Amino acid sequence: MLMLAESIKNSFLIVVLACFTIALPGTPAGSLYAHELQNITVLNAEGSEQTAFTPGDTIQYQAIFSFEGFRGKAELQGTITAENWSDTLAKKVFYPWQDNNTANWVETIPSHAAGPASVEISVSAPLQQVSAQSASFTVMPLEAEYSGSLICSSCHQDLYTGWQASGHAPHVGCEICHGPGGDHIKDLSKDSIIVDIKSELYSRCHSRNDGTDLEAQNGFIKPLQQFYEAENSPHPPAADCLTCHNPHFSPSQDKGLAIKISCRECHADKTVGLNMQHLDCEDCHMPLAVLKGTFTGHDIYRKADGRSHIYRIKAKAGPYDMFSADGTMVIEDSHGLFLSLNFACLTCHNGTEEFMMDMEAARQTHTLVHE
Repeated sequence: MLMLAESIKNSFLIVVLACFTIALPGTPAGSLYAHELQNITVLNAEGSEQTAFTPGDTIQYQAIFSFEGFRGKAELQGTITAENWSDTLAKKVFYPWQDNNTANWVETIPSHAAGPASVEISVSAPLQQVSAQSASFTVMPLEAEYSGSLICSSCHQDLYTGWQASGHAPHVGCEICHGPGGDHIKDLSKDSIIVDIKSELYSRCHSRNDGTDLEAQNGFIKPLQQFYEAENSPHPPAADCLTCHNPHFSPSQDKGLAIKISCRECHADKTVGLNMQHLDCEDCHMPLAVLKGTFTGHDIYRKADGRSHIYRIKAKAGPYDMFSADGTMVIEDSHGLFLSLNFACLTCHNGTEEFMMDMEAARQTHTLVHE
């Protein structure tokens, strides 16, 4: 009797173990059910397959999966990955008795999206490996319309007024720097307008000769080369154009708004003597060495009508040592660009505006300016 009972017990255990190890057809060994992601399709709003979209379009992500077995659930989730945006699809849960093998997500492409993108969707179930697939599509950027600077004044009246009084108006308008404003006018989002705070933006207008040399003519620096001058000064990388300038205002028309910080805020240790305390730093370190239109004076006492952004003064340099032999380029020494004393001192000390000095007198006294 004991042997018969033991035999019945062992037979029962074999049957139970068999129930938990026999897999359904197409099911991984040791599993009672099997889920697999079979296909992902990208669709438009009408439900047709599409691979190219534009910002603001409705896009559908459709996943078809197999659902086999008699217990368990399927969880589907996905992510969107692109160059300048990403998204996470809401998790969807399915059970065998729902008789549904398709998951669908309806989304809107962001207004700032552009470039290639991909969607990856995965299906997972308890005790099973995750099954995943991906599909690719492209977002073509919209060509926004140019609207003109006047409409910008509706929201940015102070900046528009400053621009009107600057040398940029009327030909270099808001959209030259900020890009077409058509979309920004509609949604008022910072994502639909260009806000570029890198100095390289200004090199497009404030450079010559591809920014590889500093051009000169008639003993002066040619205009519209501020980017090259500043980039080759002692200031970068600690300071750039926007450290000092608010580009919406003109230094000659509204210096208080155009210049964001004064030189003394960074150079607080510098003191001025020789009764020159009333001068601004730029009177000597940004002298009138750039010829935009006309000049006054003669020989070493000549003064142009635009300020240089070189800053460094080299006292040993002669009045023509700043320029190449043919006078077409501003030269550099081992420390970079420099100004000679005829620009730093003699544009004022010319016998008319201030008492006259020559180059040698300027060399002897310039070191006494900063006590």
